[in-house]
Amino acid sequence: MKKVFAIISFLLACGTAFADAKEDTLRKEVQVAPTDSLRCGALYKLGYHQFFNERNLAGSSINLFAAMQLADQFDFEELSAKCNDALSWIEDRKENHYKAVQYAEKAFTYYSKSDKDIYRFKADYNLGCILLGVNEIEHSEQHLRKALKLARELDKKSWILNSLQAIGGMYRDQGKFHQARTATLEAAEIMMEKSGTYGNGRIPTLLAQVYASLGENDEADLWMARAIECAKRKQDKLLFKEIYFADFELKKDEGKAEEAIASYNLFLLYKDSVFSEEGIGSSNAAEAQYYRDVKALENEKNDAEKRLIESEQFRSEQQQMWMWVVIGVFLIALIFVFQRFRVTSKQKATIHRQKLNVDEKNKEIMDSIAYAKRIQAAILPSDELLKSELPNSFVYYLPKNIVAGDFYWMHALNGNVLIAAADCTGHGVPGAMVSVVCNNALNRTVREYGLKRPSEILDMTRSIVIQEFAKSSENVKDGMDISLCSINLKSGKIEWAGANNPIWIVESQSNELKEIKGDKEPIGQFDHQTPYTNHELQLNDGDLIYLFSDGFVDQFGGENNKKYRAKQFKELLVSLSKSPVDEQKKMLDLEFKTWKGDTEQIDDVCVIGIKV
Repeated sequence: MKKVFAIISFLLACGTAFADAKEDTLRKEVQVAPTDSLRCGALYKLGYHQFFNERNLAGSSINLFAAMQLADQFDFEELSAKCNDALSWIEDRKENHYKAVQYAEKAFTYYSKSDKDIYRFKADYNLGCILLGVNEIEHSEQHLRKALKLARELDKKSWILNSLQAIGGMYRDQGKFHQARTATLEAAEIMMEKSGTYGNGRIPTLLAQVYASLGENDEADLWMARAIECAKRKQDKLLFKEIYFADFELKKDEGKAEEAIASYNLFLLYKDSVFSEEGIGSSNAAEAQYYRDVKALENEKNDAEKRLIESEQFRSEQQQMWMWVVIGVFLIALIFVFQRFRVTSKQKATIHRQKLNVDEKNKEIMDSIAYAKRIQAAILPSDELLKSELPNSFVYYLPKNIVAGDFYWMHALNGNVLIAAADCTGHGVPGAMVSVVCNNALNRTVREYGLKRPSEILDMTRSIVIQEFAKSSENVKDGMDISLCSINLKSGKIEWAGANNPIWIVESQSNELKEIKGDKEPIGQFDHQTPYTNHELQLNDGDLIYLFSDGFVDQFGGENNKKYRAKQFKELLVSLSKSPVDEQKKMLDLEFKTWKGDTEQIDDVCVIGIKV
């Protein structure tokens, strides 16, 4: 027996180490949550994990009630329903069945109105299971059969087997053992078909109990052995508690006293580890504190309403008194109105003239910015030039404001095409001014100095940009990040260099994305400058090159208003790589605007795609 305890303790310790790592991650998520909604969701996930994965009753209750308090305070209905759902199962396991029903009914109120399939299923399945604990067999059966019907209509295997397992348990409690066996065996077959095992052990335990009730002890022993095997695989303290108690009852009824005592001792071990007096006390204390806080909020609200009524009464009395005062003041004020009218008329005329001046200045500023846009557009390669040199290419260019700090650049040189996506410091007018300096530096590098290799071009461009900004008395550290590629379309050979920005290549044969990162040095003033690295690659027909700024991946949006991020952008480009380049540009535009939604665009966007 001591050896068994030692083995089990070791396995649980291993599981605990993994669970602790998961819990640490969830705790950090709670700490860094920037909004009440995200903090509420993080507390729910932490509380759910603590009980349903770690069986930490006290910690789970504290965090779930903290989440529910936030959900109640800010009307997060979905999170409130999920908290009530989790608490209903916890109270059911604590055998507080009537309290479990109360929580389950609160979750049912939200779930039953949802249009999500998972919530429609949970509404009836969860409440049906919890009602079994208070012997509401008729109502339980109605909900469980409704859940099973929905699961079969949607062909959700896991939902079907859960419903069948619950119905089998209901039949067992009613003494309908043949019907219980039929339902539970179907659940067992689905579980074995889905995962190759009998799951967490509850289905085999139920079958062992049913067969024992039918007097088929050999089958009962077989299924109980399978249940214990499942529990050992899961290393779940709550499952051990339930299964070893069931095994104790089975062995006791079979007259196997020594085995029954061994199973009962194991039951006590796991019962105390999950439902110790300290754990139950902490759980109940968390619940009591939650209801005290709810009551305090209600009292505070009632006091506020009472003070508001008293304030309204006082204000009404004051209004009557002040009405007469106002009438007197009004009569006196009439004496000054005419005089003030003449003064005000003159002031209005002055304000009107000032407004006209401001409007005129604003128009001049907007006209200047619009003209700046035309100038910036003039330095960008035209669509016709791009298509003539790179027929299978696209440029997706979306400035944040009228003018941009991002720009794209191209130069045809001795059978090779140089093309770059650049991201200058800032955006709007300041960024556009920097982009003109950097664009001019690139042109000078290839036209005046005749450089061809991307790394040498970046080295010289950096020198020119630093020299230009050094002319100012100000300490200017502006510059750009850039991804510059030289392409020979006939041979498929490319040379590339990058300053902070990478190049991505989607290989046509493997449909995998290859990334080459740029040197961690901008085009501009930088301590410890080193020459840029030149990369040479041989591409195959159909390979795709992507050059881009960081505007797309840094854009906030989506359901949780998070950054798009590089991993998601990679997956998007790989999924689009088989489409024509013009179609890729349309899909990029649709994806960006759908992700952004009503959120403000935070930076300029530039993406270049080229098929070899």
